[in-house]
Amino acid sequence: MNEDTAKLISIPLAACLSTFVLWLLYLAAPLKLEGHWHVIPNESSITSNQSFIRSMDFLPQNQLIFDKDVAGWAEFSGSWYRKERKIIIAEECHLVQMKYKLVKDTLYLKVKGWTKREEHFRAIRQHPTCH
Repeated sequence: MNEDTAKLISIPLAACLSTFVLWLLYLAAPLKLEGHWHVIPNESSITSNQSFIRSMDFLPQNQLIFDKDVAGWAEFSGSWYRKERKIIIAEECHLVQMKYKLVKDTLYLKVKGWTKREEHFRAIRQHPTCH
């Protein structure tokens, strides 16, 4: 193989390898939860009888505010744990625990603590201008 042929092969090969490495880095990077989310009942949930929208604001350092500036609802603080995929909110007389699964801009939530039964909700990421 002469030098010109080697150059013709090595440039596309290097580009393909670089693209593959960037793709792997993208897959390995954790999706960001920080931001404002609207929480609504999941359609598949039989036990979810609430037809209202609530809010979650994920802040840096794993802090969370639930129902920030929502008329008629008390604001609660909590924490989220990326590794365990868990959210804990301290409400008036009890703790609410949520397990989550993040798919693109939707969080699928399994909630324990509001009622005796496990309830299912989803949270939709909102545009940064939405409060």
